[in-house]
Formats: sequence, C-alpha cells, structure tokens
Amino acid sequence: MDKQNEEAERRGDGGIQVIARTGRIMRALSAHPQGLSLGGIALEVNLPRSTVQRIVYALEKENMVERGDSSGSFRIGPALSQMLYQTQADVVSVLRPHLERLSLQHRETVCLSRLNGWQIEVLEQFVGEQPLRIVVPMGMPVPFIICADVKALLARMDDEQIEAWIEEAPQPKASKSK
Repeated sequence: MDKQNEEAERRGDGGIQVIARTGRIMRALSAHPQGLSLGGIALEVNLPRSTVQRIVYALEKENMVERGDSSGSFRIGPALSQMLYQTQADVVSVLRPHLERLSLQHRETVCLSRLNGWQIEVLEQFVGEQPLRIVVPMGMPVPFIICADVKALLARMDDEQIEAWIEEAPQPKASKSK
C-alpha cells in the first residue's frame, strides 16, 4: 500500500478507513482465486482477524464475496463478476467497430476474448473472408492451447503470474488400466 493510502487509513479520513480495508481484502482475494480463510486474509492484509471477519461477512451479504470449498475459505463472489460483465459489455460495444474494420482490412478473423482460468471466452468476433477461415464458437469456452490470443495474454503476465497460472492447471485424470 502506498504511503498516502496508508496515512489516510491510519487517520480514518472522512470515514474511508473501512473502504480502504475492504479494497485490501478484495485485492487479496483476487490474488487467490482458490480462496483464503479469514485467518489467511488477515495475514495477507495485516489486519486483525475480527476486523476481517466483519468486513468479509458484510461483503458476503452483498454477494461480493462467497464461501469457497468446505475448508472455510472465501473468494470473490458473483456480484463482482456481474458488475465486471456489465462493464465488459460496454467494452465490447466500444471495440466492435474497430474489430470489424480490422477484419475487413485484413480479411482475417478477429476475436475479442478473455482468459477465464484455463479457457478462452470469445466475447465478439468478425469472421474473415478467406477461403480457409476459423470460426470460434461464441459464448462457449475454448481450450487455451488452440488459441493464438493466449500467447498475447500470457505475454502481458510476469513470470510469477505465469507460474501461478500453471500451478492452477487442471490435472489430467489418470486412466484406469485393467
């Protein structure tokens, strides 16, 4: 946390202390998509567990945070995803004319997509007018290994982010031999 935010939180300027703490908690949860326990969150954000518990329970009532698996962990909730989706829909409408122009100019398929775990979600696409063309299924998750745009997404990550992403990879199921 930068010095200005740290000082403002310590003084409780304008009653924003709880907002600053909530922001720290949400950032900690976003860095741990598998979830964190209340104690884990408290350690991560350097706050008393009781403070974290009050804030997390309030966020849970608003669906900003949800309980994870049976270990008592918490993770980012559906309300935040819904707000992000609505914001994303605005991004699609803003980018649509640019994507179309790019596709027409190069006669290639152009996709706007995002990485969601180990899948790619195509948000918008314009199919190129080539004899051999790719048409990606809209709204259906696509395995990341078949998409060139994953390379661009991974190029924006630092080594630590890529390693964390790889560690979360779904493990192949062992085949049963007879």
